[in-house]
Amino acid sequence: MNRFVLIFVLLAVVLIAACGPAVPATPPANPDGDGDTGGLQPRPTPTTAALNGQPAQSNPANSSYPPPLPSPTPFPEGYPAAPSLSTVDPYPAQEGSVWILHPVGVQCSDPSEYKYQTEQDVIADLTAVGITVQQITLTELMVCSACDCPTSTHYRVQIPAADLSKAEALEWTAE
Repeated sequence: MNRFVLIFVLLAVVLIAACGPAVPATPPANPDGDGDTGGLQPRPTPTTAALNGQPAQSNPANSSYPPPLPSPTPFPEGYPAAPSLSTVDPYPAQEGSVWILHPVGVQCSDPSEYKYQTEQDVIADLTAVGITVQQITLTELMVCSACDCPTSTHYRVQIPAADLSKAEALEWTAE
């Protein structure tokens, strides 16, 4: 019983201390204007010269704030340049090849009504019109979530660039 009373008293003391008056963060304004700052002294702002251990100068004519940045060190002769991010292809294709996309199906429709049931059906359909299939994969894309929108799963096929018009006639889109 004594333990519970002791714990209750300690919690009450902590609660009273936590809910007590707060100390103001800023000193009150001096309405008298007599120069009395209430015992507070202004702090001088350190300068870069003072921070570097040099004596402070009295505002030389050629100083500027902030001080100028040092010039960068040039790369040595023959150092390779960094590649531009806009020229890096995350899916490099073979020279003269393009990637084409076709959704697996349409949302809210029966999967048996899809144009292509398997990757082999895709290869057979493209080969039938004279398109050489170099690679085929399935990929997930962001699409709308409503009926009559394409499914997020798409067939992704790499074909020769010369065959792109034939693929577009079969409702494929270039990536």
